[in-house]
Amino acid sequence: MLKNSSTRLRKTLTQFFLPIKTIMLTDQEIQYLYDFCERKGVRFYDLQSELVDHLSEAIAEKQKINVEMTFEDALMHTYKEFGITGFSRVIADRENALWKSNRRAHWAHFKSYFTYPKLLITALIVLVLNMSAFILEIEDLKMYYSAITVLAGLWGLLLWISTFKSFKKPSKKLMVFDHYKNGFNIWGIAIQAPNLYFFILRGWNIDPGYSLIQHILLCCFAAIIIITSQAEYDAYKKTYFNLRKQYPLAFTSRG
Repeated sequence: MLKNSSTRLRKTLTQFFLPIKTIMLTDQEIQYLYDFCERKGVRFYDLQSELVDHLSEAIAEKQKINVEMTFEDALMHTYKEFGITGFSRVIADRENALWKSNRRAHWAHFKSYFTYPKLLITALIVLVLNMSAFILEIEDLKMYYSAITVLAGLWGLLLWISTFKSFKKPSKKLMVFDHYKNGFNIWGIAIQAPNLYFFILRGWNIDPGYSLIQHILLCCFAAIIIITSQAEYDAYKKTYFNLRKQYPLAFTSRG
């Protein structure tokens, strides 16, 4: 996922730069480029890092061609090549690419629960939700359906809490990480379970005890909510560890 979004960013940047040999700048100049990107509206460290990489290469090449050109002049000439909007287009393209890649990642994790071996987990969830009402000899099925939908919501809440306890918040802002809003999507999906349940039962006037088919469908509905929340968590977890490998400095302690 991260590789795909980075590839799209490079395609955007190559519209401004030709392929060039990497020439290292000083640490002070590199830090200046990070500060420059932030002043120009690039708030996220991951995007800053990729821009700094391309800016440093372009600046070094300009200085190689014209040895009398200063670092500042080379930077301004390079920045002008982005046009009057500056980095705005790069930011917008990256955000759009990230949104699409994040949704694809979540969908891929969701579909994995309907293919072997995770299909066994899905089948077990559906089986437990369906058979519990019969094994426990529950007569008030409306109360039972309310309970399992609330349970689905609580599972999402548990996953949401886990994102705060299990995953260390980065010391620098990351655009990829920010798109997940610290696990809010997980809870946002799960919290809809009771709302959808009451919409289906009360809004459509369905009697849940009417048939076995309705019983199975309502239990499957609760299972889908659980699986959706779990898939979002799985995608978030994979993204988090990829970010730690790709941007280790973003996870160092402040100060």
